[in-house]
Amino acid sequence: MKHLKNTLIPLMVLVLLISACSKADEPPATSPIMKQGKWKVSYYADNGANETNAYTGYVFTFNSNGNVTAVKGTSTVNGTWSPGTKESDNKLILNFNSIFLEGLNAQWSFTEKSYSVVKMEHVNGSNDTDILVMEQI
Repeated sequence: MKHLKNTLIPLMVLVLLISACSKADEPPATSPIMKQGKWKVSYYADNGANETNAYTGYVFTFNSNGNVTAVKGTSTVNGTWSPGTKESDNKLILNFNSIFLEGLNAQWSFTEKSYSVVKMEHVNGSNDTDILVMEQI
């Protein structure tokens, strides 16, 4: 019995350490990721057509109050952001009041996320898929 106890306790500790390490390596939920630092669009495709150049030069800052600013040179565009109502860790809703950023106005689903890069897609009513990749600056 003592031998079993001496074997089980270290084994349980090892299992707890392994599970804690794997969770620590996972990026946080969407909201904390986006609220860290400044972001840029590194890739944008509208139904397969690469339109990244339309967003080149914009620097995005996501604020904890749900506001987002996009700055390009001396021009600032304000908008809002929020997590989706379902599966909030996997959605990002963007809304800008500018014709220049209207392509970003959508509910985006995260396909990949890390501390420095997020990849998202939006499928519209016509089943066209838009791709948005943002990188932290």
